[in-house]
Parts: sequence; structure tokens; C-alpha cells
Amino acid sequence: MPATSAIELARTRLLSTLAGLQSTLPPWRFHRYPPTEVVSPCVWIDYPTITHESPWVVASFPIVIGLDGADHAQAAAFDFAVAHIWDALNSTEDCTVSLAAPWARDIGGPSSRLYVITVAVDISADTLCLNPLYTESATA
Repeated sequence: MPATSAIELARTRLLSTLAGLQSTLPPWRFHRYPPTEVVSPCVWIDYPTITHESPWVVASFPIVIGLDGADHAQAAAFDFAVAHIWDALNSTEDCTVSLAAPWARDIGGPSSRLYVITVAVDISADTLCLNPLYTESATA
């Protein structure tokens, strides 16, 4: 099914970038949307905040990293994952990483934690709905 919005296209680009880390983070699961159940280790793209920063519309997506484990091993794994995900997202065209921070949210265990990387994606349009004549091949 073709994309119907600039937000969907931005999410697809982010997922493609994250999926490119599969060889660096081999046991990790990458999700286009928040998963129904968090199974560690995983990364998902959460709901964006949309702002208008003339002349751009900007979609700021939280990229959530879920990880379980002993404190020291978990901290080392977060350091590794955050560094690789940050660099990959920041090297993606029209994307700027602005923040990486731990996130307090219970995901089902005392040793399960989350980390969030916020990435802003510039959408070069004043409208988020795609023109009906638009096709993904037209942008390639």
C-alpha cells in the first residue's frame, strides 16, 4: 500500500535507517509502531510531535529503546545502542537528533528500562497529506 502522508514517509525512512543496524544490533527487534508487548531488546518508533518551523513542517519522533538486564550490563548495552542509533539517525537526510534520555516507564519488570532518542525530521511541505498524484517512485 503506498504511503498516504508525509508522516508515514518519514516513519518509513526512520525504520529503514534502524533496520540498517540489524548487523550491529543483531538480536534486536525493530518496530514501525509501539509494540503491543515489549520484548527486550527492542526499538520502536513512537508517536511524533508535529510543529511548524517556517518554512518546514517538522515531525519529532521518539525512538524508544527497550532493554532488560542487570544494571551494569544494561548500562553498557544502552551506551552501545544509543551511540549507534544516534549516529545512524543523525546521518539520515533531513533528520536531526536532538535528545537522548532515560524514560521512566514500567514495561513489566524491575530490571526493564527504556531510553528515548528524539529525532526531528524536516518535511518540506506545508501539508501533511500527499497529493493524490503522488507516488513513491516519483521521489526516488
